[in-house]
Amino acid sequence: MVNQLGGVMASSKMTKVVVDKLVGYIQESDIKVGSHLPSERRLAEILGESRGQIRKALNEIEHNGMVESIPQVGTILKSRTPCVSLFQKVLNMGNVDLQSLIEIRISLEITAAGLAAKRATEDEIQIIEKLCEEYGKGALAYADWHDENLNFHMSIIRASKNEAMIAIMENLLNDALAHTRTRASAYTQDRLDRSIAEHRMIVNAIKKRDAKAAEEAMSVHMDKMRAVTDSLNEIMG
Repeated sequence: MVNQLGGVMASSKMTKVVVDKLVGYIQESDIKVGSHLPSERRLAEILGESRGQIRKALNEIEHNGMVESIPQVGTILKSRTPCVSLFQKVLNMGNVDLQSLIEIRISLEITAAGLAAKRATEDEIQIIEKLCEEYGKGALAYADWHDENLNFHMSIIRASKNEAMIAIMENLLNDALAHTRTRASAYTQDRLDRSIAEHRMIVNAIKKRDAKAAEEAMSVHMDKMRAVTDSLNEIMG
């Protein structure tokens, strides 16, 4: 676990280095807004990085509104400078680390579950329930179930009707998705089955409009994230 977490943090630092190189290249080039960026292969050659790192960097600057990736068309330049949000400014502060972000995620997910129980429309509850079942069908060891998990959690966040929470969690959960993909082999079928059961407990509480039960069910579900912060405490000494 310690080695895996160290690897995730190192990977995050590497991605930031590549993002900085990519932004610098765009700003120094003569690529016009509305024009295509070079292909991933060509950018990898220009910047001396792997295509995988270039792909991650392109995803990052797309989140910042600098480019737009259009299927069958390519990557289009939308702005020569990143649109830095308040959330991005917080992430760029030197004293914000992975442990802090995980702790924020735990708190907000629990709060969101309670708010969803109070505020979700019937249509939103049906969507949450449907996404829960899709995750239940797809959550198999060594399968790619990560998108289904992300969609389920985000459906609850959106049902909270708290726009600030939605904006923050969209960023945090995208990072969490990347993290879980790197650790897919650590998820045994027994662990995934427990996760499915926990999702269903959350859904049942939201359907009953029981905010307290929804918060408690989400808190139980977040226990595995608390284990990550415990591991980080060990790393920090």
